[in-house]
Amino acid sequence: MSDRLAWLARTAEEAIDPQLEICDPHHHLWEFPANRYLVEEFLGDVSGGHRVTRTVYVECHQKYRPDGPVPLRPVGETEFVDQCTAALQGDAAATQVANSIPPANSMLHAMPSRHARRRESSSRYFMDQSP
Repeated sequence: MSDRLAWLARTAEEAIDPQLEICDPHHHLWEFPANRYLVEEFLGDVSGGHRVTRTVYVECHQKYRPDGPVPLRPVGETEFVDQCTAALQGDAAATQVANSIPPANSMLHAMPSRHARRRESSSRYFMDQSP
């Protein structure tokens, strides 16, 4: 058992209302050579009795495009998340991981990036209505 799993196993939390649908409003996914936290790890963390049915992915500067126009580089993270979570969408999924992907704070005014990210995210990336 890894150190992380041993640490997590130290505490068990019972769900107060296991039938209550929950939307996890903030999580990340990442992959580094010595550290990863992808869908498998995330689902392990939320499978402790709570009924997490949807989640909101929040950018963490992961898998940006290495080249191309600077404002479009964050689109790589949207592509990464969409690829990792595509099988976990729709009514058949117990937990729709990254059901929503809001715009990053750094991209609020970069319209080309926002539109490109929406194209790459199977409509899960949403934009506010401001210009």
